[in-house]
Amino acid sequence: MIEKLFHVSEQGSNIRTELLAGLTTFMTMAYILMVNSGMFAELPGVSYHAIYIATALSAAIGTILIGFLANLPLAQASAMGSNAFFVYTVCLGFGLSYANALALVLLDGIAMESPLA
Repeated sequence: MIEKLFHVSEQGSNIRTELLAGLTTFMTMAYILMVNSGMFAELPGVSYHAIYIATALSAAIGTILIGFLANLPLAQASAMGSNAFFVYTVCLGFGLSYANALALVLLDGIAMESPLA
């Protein structure tokens, strides 16, 4: 069934390799969940558990979508480097609150997508 759905052999792979890659990816994602949640929990008013669940849900949804819509064996999760910059530089370093820093991220996204950018 997996072969028929994902065409593993056509991609030059086999089920064993894909299972080992899946296990490796799972362990990496578990690491990201723990570290990402720990970083954000250092901010005042941010719940470790809420960040853990948000990271897990966003990673699961992104991974499932790219797997089924693009037929690619990729996992998606939060970029820990960007998150570390956000927490330690923007929030703790510059003294911005979590809400203000998120508003700046939103404005940056809007500015970068504008036709003038």
